[in-house]
Order: sequence, then C-alpha cells, then structure tokens
Amino acid sequence: MTWAHGLGAALLFLGSTAAGFALRRELQQRAQLLAAVIDSLQLLRSDIVGRLLPLPEALRHTAETAPEPLHAQYTALADGITDSDRPFCEQWAAAIRALDMLTPAARAALLTLGAQLGKYDAQLQRQALDACIASLQSISAALQDDVRRRGKLLCGLGATLGLLAAVALL
Repeated sequence: MTWAHGLGAALLFLGSTAAGFALRRELQQRAQLLAAVIDSLQLLRSDIVGRLLPLPEALRHTAETAPEPLHAQYTALADGITDSDRPFCEQWAAAIRALDMLTPAARAALLTLGAQLGKYDAQLQRQALDACIASLQSISAALQDDVRRRGKLLCGLGATLGLLAAVALL
C-alpha cells in the first residue's frame, strides 16, 4: 500500500462522514425553520387578534423579529399588499413556495392559511391561524423526533460507508 492509497482512503472516509453530518444538519435546519414559522405565526396572531393591526402592519411587525429567510418573506408580503395588483393569497403562496426547506405537510398547512388571511374579520383569522399553528406544531414534533432518530443514523451511515469504501480501496 502506498501513501497515496492511504491518503485516498482517509479522504474518502472523512468525506463520507462529513456528508452524513451535513444531512443531519439539513434535518436540523428544517426543524429550526419550522419552529421559527410557528413563532412568527403566533406573533402574527397576537397582532391581528390582540392589537387589531391591519394585515400589512402585522406582517411588518412580524418581519422585525423573524429570522431570515422569514424576515424577507414577511417584508415582501407587507409591501406587496399595498404595492402589488396580485391578490394576497397568490403572494402568500409564492412566499411559501420559496421556503424550500419546509416539509410538504407544513407547506400545505401554510398555503391553506394564506387563502384565509386578510379576507375575514379578526376572529375568523384567529381560527385559521390557530388551526395552522396546531397543525404545524404536530408536524414539528414529528420532525424533531425524526431529527433525533435519523440524525444519528445518517451520521453513522456516512462514517460506516466511508470506512467500508476505504477498506475496499486498501
């Protein structure tokens, strides 16, 4: 065995292990984004129901505390309500589709919410927000469990496959 074979095997092992850790990090980021969405919707709910703010102002207030990429999405939605000819539900749908880290179930719940925001009185919007938040919280709990279970599995698989490939090269 030459030093080049050993170096190649070590790099293969390290790269495969890093890929496993990167996949786990992606799962964690999905869970963090969903938690941030839930927090921002709770703030939006309190602004619409408690403070009785109009939707553009509530979205601007929500954008102030939301992390990226939510900050940019809420700001664009608030500006789009007053500056755009497109219906709000279309703008909302475009903003939600841009959040590609969301799970399909979370995206569906948020799209349903977007069809109801801004159309009804505060109490009906509260009900829509409550239903969406409850749905997202159950999705978040399942995602957190998935991160715990599959995160370890992905790291272990990456290291194991890298080790097997490295041994095969030697």
